[in-house]
Amino acid sequence: MSYSLNGKIVLVTGAASGIGASVVKFLLHENVQRIAMLDVSEEAGKALQNELNSKYNNNKVIFVKCDVADKENLLQAYKVINDEIGYIDLVINNAGILGDSPNSYMTEININLEDALKLRSAKLPYPKN
Repeated sequence: MSYSLNGKIVLVTGAASGIGASVVKFLLHENVQRIAMLDVSEEAGKALQNELNSKYNNNKVIFVKCDVADKENLLQAYKVINDEIGYIDLVINNAGILGDSPNSYMTEININLEDALKLRSAKLPYPKN
């Protein structure tokens, strides 16, 4: 069974660079309707948003600066997305970090695991269809 992304509204965390940016570009090739990009890197996020909107459509990509490790910041980002887009069909939890220091493991757990749980519990509006 195949699943079409055509016309879907997608949210991608960690979307401003690396794997996340590649996922966003892939989704645009799959003809999604809109993409909401979340990332802590505002400069990279806005630059990618502008690049992709000029290439695909002036309003296809929206960037929202967001630290997924901060639940209040995450909920505020959802409010912005809900006001701008209205609903989300698919969430791709891509945000993550990797640190080699012994003291970084709690931050890694908070971002790499807990952000997915926060996204799930945020009670996003369901698709209209």
